[in-house]
Amino acid sequence: MKVAINTGSLSFNAFEALERAQALGFDAVEVNLHQAELRYDGQRKADLSFYQRLGEAIRERGMSAVSAHHPVLTGEQVFSQRVRAELLHLAIRATALLGAPILVVHPADIFTSAEDLETYFLEHNAPPVIAGFDEAWAQLANRGLRLAIKNVSLGRGLTLTNHATRLAQVADDLAVHAVLDVWQGADKPNIPAWVEKAGRRIVLLHLQEALDGRDHLPPLSEKWADWLPLLQGTAAQACVIRAAETEEVRRARDYILSLVNGERQRTGPGLSPAAPGLSSI
Repeated sequence: MKVAINTGSLSFNAFEALERAQALGFDAVEVNLHQAELRYDGQRKADLSFYQRLGEAIRERGMSAVSAHHPVLTGEQVFSQRVRAELLHLAIRATALLGAPILVVHPADIFTSAEDLETYFLEHNAPPVIAGFDEAWAQLANRGLRLAIKNVSLGRGLTLTNHATRLAQVADDLAVHAVLDVWQGADKPNIPAWVEKAGRRIVLLHLQEALDGRDHLPPLSEKWADWLPLLQGTAAQACVIRAAETEEVRRARDYILSLVNGERQRTGPGLSPAAPGLSSI
């Protein structure tokens, strides 16, 4: 399993992020797509040349892009299915230029609303995708790319896709794949359930920790020594560290590599306490 880092964890400048990633010992990245780089504003024709150059830079460095992450939506864009469909199509084209096999999306990127998605899960209706999704699905298939929905909840009231059964259901219904943010989903309901219910759909793992109101912390807890061997039972071929650049990121990379390579058993570095409320696996 490849161990990559998200470019947005290192710098808002993607080319600078590549340099930092390589200096930290990574040979693979997940690229955060940005609307400014696409020059997209809902009116003018977008420009994909930035991602063509970035893809070339990745390959020239002997690195690879394991995935691309859909651009973050603005508040206004969430109200427009047309804009979201246009961004989805652009993200697919950018993903292909980067040479990445997976495009990561959040529920807001492809579903009409949180309430419609909740109704779908409760009443087993057709998935409430935005207009233009079917064309995007065909574009993905034609390019040999995979769309992967991330496990995301909305506050305390809406579970959305942050439950093993739910993410498996919607991935099956749409014939797409899944991304598991392990820390966020570890108690929804537990890691073995994610492997059993959604394992064949999970093609990517996101690794970060959250503690005392802080998120995007490096994955250094001993819990990873329990979780990652189990998660090797999914279809995931890569895991992405999504943590702000600190002196601990390199240590986290070495730790995670030792786990995915089977070199370490339940002997984490103990630099990060366990997440509150998460039961041991």
